[in-house]
Amino acid sequence: MGFNPSSCAFFKVTRTWPTRETEKLKAEVYRSWGWSADEILLAFKKFPSLMSISTKKLTSVMDFLVPKMGWHPAAVASFPFVHASSLEKRIIPRCSVIQVLLLKGLIKEEIFLSTAMKEDHPVKDLKILLTKLCFIRYEKQVPHLLNIFEGKLDLLDLCLNLKIDAKVK
Repeated sequence: MGFNPSSCAFFKVTRTWPTRETEKLKAEVYRSWGWSADEILLAFKKFPSLMSISTKKLTSVMDFLVPKMGWHPAAVASFPFVHASSLEKRIIPRCSVIQVLLLKGLIKEEIFLSTAMKEDHPVKDLKILLTKLCFIRYEKQVPHLLNIFEGKLDLLDLCLNLKIDAKVK
């Protein structure tokens, strides 16, 4: 596997290593999303706890990030930590904000998954978090951004609001 037996990573690997059957099942899930054997191994080396995440969760995260967000499977493989994040509380809110900013032409499409999901340390205040993620700078162009992040407004609602606003002007 390439782990140093005296390293902390080796301890994590031995603690989280699944049965052979489970290992094959999880590897098959990743292969179904286009990950190569090398990408699976590298993702596991970066994040040994990856093998302890359920196949249902792995599939849900990949199903959202790849076809819905348009990220390449290799990009997800290079940032395997995203699988430990909550789909409802972290991934979808952040990705919804990214989608809105993309739709409005306020950011480039080349945003990295690691940038979108990065968290330096836990922040309890949502306004501070949005400021840290540089989303607050778009408040004037997209006044509903906080509502989208909090899940109070979805992309369809925003599109309807934008059409109504355009007709009023």
